[in-house]
Amino acid sequence: PSVDSGNDTLSFAWVGDDDNFAILRQHADPSFPSDWDSNSTYLPYKGKLSRPQVELYKLAEVEVDAVELAAGASVAAATTVRLGSLNVRGGDRVIPHVLFGGPALCVGCLSVSDFNTNDDEGIAYFYSRKGAAIEKHDERASVYTTIGTSIPYPDLVTWDECGQLCAISYGSRVAVYVSE
Repeated sequence: PSVDSGNDTLSFAWVGDDDNFAILRQHADPSFPSDWDSNSTYLPYKGKLSRPQVELYKLAEVEVDAVELAAGASVAAATTVRLGSLNVRGGDRVIPHVLFGGPALCVGCLSVSDFNTNDDEGIAYFYSRKGAAIEKHDERASVYTTIGTSIPYPDLVTWDECGQLCAISYGSRVAVYVSE
């Protein structure tokens, strides 16, 4: 059975190896009528949709055996715990647009001006928990910080099994980085 479900999801990524994940969500503004064009590209400053938010969650294992319900359904063996929303670097000048998972979370952002020109150029930042937070097993979103330098907006980010090599695709080019 499903652990959780939701609406308004733009992107999803697993973060690290502790069953943490990130969801990029954009909620409809309840002050607007429900008949607006939901298929349009989101433009947060046009007033129809809220600003996209990077929300962090953790899968929490349920310690009891799955309970059988009517019609053969069962209770999920895990549930989600909300860890908070990530403060995206760049503030109001950037809009989170895509998430890439791995040992570090990569958030691809478009600048506010890119939304007006429909240009796909942007910037991306890597996020990880601060060292002290890792030692204390603190998983709240507020303990995540940017790591390394910003990179151009990628088409794809993927990591090797050990979490040390990161391949980033930009159009027809691929760059491979070594993580410490």
